[in-house]
Amino acid sequence: MKSVNDSSVGNFVDFVKKHLERGGLQAAVFPAGLVPGLYGELAERARSGEIAPPLLEEGTLKSLVSGAFEVPPWAKSVILVSMAQPIGRLRFEHAKGATWGIVPPQYRENQDDSVAEYLDKALGPAGFRTQKGKIPFKLAAAKSGLGEYGRNNLVYTSENGSFHRLAAFFSDLPCGGFDWKEPVLMEACRSCEACLEGCPTGCIGGDRVLVRAERCLAFHNESTRPLPGWIDRAWLNSLVGCMRCQSVCPVDRPFLSRIETLGTFSREETEGLLQAPTPAGIPLPVAKRFESLGLGEYLHILGRNLQFLISR
Repeated sequence: MKSVNDSSVGNFVDFVKKHLERGGLQAAVFPAGLVPGLYGELAERARSGEIAPPLLEEGTLKSLVSGAFEVPPWAKSVILVSMAQPIGRLRFEHAKGATWGIVPPQYRENQDDSVAEYLDKALGPAGFRTQKGKIPFKLAAAKSGLGEYGRNNLVYTSENGSFHRLAAFFSDLPCGGFDWKEPVLMEACRSCEACLEGCPTGCIGGDRVLVRAERCLAFHNESTRPLPGWIDRAWLNSLVGCMRCQSVCPVDRPFLSRIETLGTFSREETEGLLQAPTPAGIPLPVAKRFESLGLGEYLHILGRNLQFLISR
């Protein structure tokens, strides 16, 4: 690794951020030593009951609260990147006709690979390395100033509203002094209740930013647990997650036309997905198609959720 003296650290960090901006990306760079504090903040919210217990029983948040994701010992900084991501849609042919499956912004992780390559081009010539990692993305974005919380607990950026994906990369690039900002509620939310009124389950509370996970369609749509009986199937709208609050948000209105058609699954491919009892039972070509779309993480729920959409 090439040496970077203290006087040039700030300039090099600014260079990296500007390099990313030229690629249409927004970024914040902060010391890797601040990451354990993010884990601690989540753990404290869990102990106080601010984070609903169901969120702590499965998925990524469970691992984040327990500190299961470690900071590499060589890491000196974290490069947190926000990348624009449109609504994705997939067409599934089946015996009854065809059904469109919506993938909200933020879910497709294949975009992270292109960002990793972009960072390598910026940092590699100077002898620095990067490694993709998991951290409390939204909390880090809000505390670093990369974005602001919406009332629906999504993080909004100035360039893309909530139509973006966050990814974090550990780096051995030195990072100077950095002070966290106090997370704030987006100004536009303070006199708006569009998402409260648009959510059929009442999971968004006017008195707090954190949603009530036990009432959130996105949580239940991502969970492996049976869908609770109180959820009306007509409320379901996405192959994974939920678009209800984003679709009615005034700040997101300019981005709703950002829709990318990701492809069509034949009747045979659709049946292979629907009939598989477990992810391992999904025909390999079908599984690989989802993985290439950045949806491999959700193979365990895609068939079930598609069946919900078909049977509505």
